[in-house]
Amino acid sequence: MKLLKRIFNQKIVVQLRNLIGFRSLKFFLPENKNISISDTFIWRNDNDFKTIIRFSDILKNFYRVSNTKIEILFYDNNNNKIKELIIERPEPTNEIIINQSYFNGFTGVGIFYIFHNIQNEFEFKERVAISNRCYVGYSKKGQNPSFVHGNYLAKFKDLDSDHYKNNIIQKSFIKKKKYQIQCDFSDFNDVELIFTNPISSKINFIVNKTRYNLEGGCLKVISLTNYKKPIITILSNLLFFRPIIFTYKDKFYDVYHS
Repeated sequence: MKLLKRIFNQKIVVQLRNLIGFRSLKFFLPENKNISISDTFIWRNDNDFKTIIRFSDILKNFYRVSNTKIEILFYDNNNNKIKELIIERPEPTNEIIINQSYFNGFTGVGIFYIFHNIQNEFEFKERVAISNRCYVGYSKKGQNPSFVHGNYLAKFKDLDSDHYKNNIIQKSFIKKKKYQIQCDFSDFNDVELIFTNPISSKINFIVNKTRYNLEGGCLKVISLTNYKKPIITILSNLLFFRPIIFTYKDKFYDVYHS
């Protein structure tokens, strides 16, 4: 039975299952390695926003590992790396604020990933897969920030290496998946849907009958001004494709998952 399960969950078999729509698997990760996994997190310092990133040293806090290291990779919306931050021996809890001067004057909306490293040999008693679902807050014009955690798993690496891999979320090659956001949008002045592509290939998707595409690793902001319909519907071949949502009503704004 274990052998059958192992064969059934091999990557090529998973891709075949997703191709024909038989017991589709949304996520795929290696089973025999100690890895650090990162979501796609969104940073923004445009339009009077600043981003607050709060994260912990999971290896130190939960596994009592010393000499740890945290890496944060920042990209613009077109998947160009703009900053690599390496924190050696981080504090148990940490905070970074991204304002208009953080990237030497570069402003916009982009993606970042966070990974954990071990700087010396350490033997785990069992397989470890660490996912830092750190909280990210967005403050506009100095107001109290609205916090969300990571959106979906995107990249991973071995704990003792610097080689990053992606394509955790899988695609369906025949049938588009319908994703309907559970919120009534009819009372907002403005809505921003921020999509990130967590895989290496281009995604084609539809938002309310309008077609879009998004290259691998890139980000797209879709603005719906004075959108008076209650429902937003997304169609995509990606099996788990949801945006981070910014909603605006007069001076009030909020940020949340779809």
